[in-house]
Amino acid sequence: MAAGYTLIQERESRTLELLVALPVRVGQIVLAKLAAIVALAAGATLTLFTIDAAVVLARGIGSVAWVLGLLLVLLSALTFSTSAALLISLLAKDYRSSQNLTGAVVAPCVFLNIAVGVFVPGATLRLVVIAVFYAAGAAAALAVALRVVTFERLLR
Repeated sequence: MAAGYTLIQERESRTLELLVALPVRVGQIVLAKLAAIVALAAGATLTLFTIDAAVVLARGIGSVAWVLGLLLVLLSALTFSTSAALLISLLAKDYRSSQNLTGAVVAPCVFLNIAVGVFVPGATLRLVVIAVFYAAGAAAALAVALRVVTFERLLR
């Protein structure tokens, strides 16, 4: 939500016009926003993940490979959600319409997770497959965002 809100709020408050005046490309603005949001989210989630991983390993609930698979899913899902949110905020005119478009991203992810859970054997392999799908989705969303973004689209 923070990633989508960042661009939309700047568009509504007209602070993006100041960024346009700087000697930077639009792709640099998008990548900088993506990096800032991922860093912010990773700081919170990795701290909580470390605590959870320590408890899981200490109690013998899961293996080291399983915990590393969970970390891989966490990082790829974090990158995917941030990239998708930035793409949605570039395509949406306001915050409400961006929230409506979010369902188009969330629903396929739910079905993907169910399909992987049903058809892929082994808990660790499931995690790796899901992480690969999320990483591919993040790359696709970022590529589309960088391809469709222009100063005009950013400001509208």
